[in-house]
Amino acid sequence: MKLSQILFLACIILTACSKEDSPSSEPDQGSDDDPVLPSFDGPTYSDNYTNIAAWGQRSQWNLAN
Repeated sequence: MKLSQILFLACIILTACSKEDSPSSEPDQGSDDDPVLPSFDGPTYSDNYTNIAAWGQRSQWNLAN
């Protein structure tokens, strides 16, 4: 490997990662600018497509299935 390639790779490695990119060890507690949202209760009904999941029922599938 040429010296110029080694220097280029060293520069990439040293500048690619920074401490600011690292995830915080403490969870976000929210602030005035970033309020904590209230909890969400999901649907009480069965929210799936198992009743039309078979290949024979593919005519009932949509693009999102």
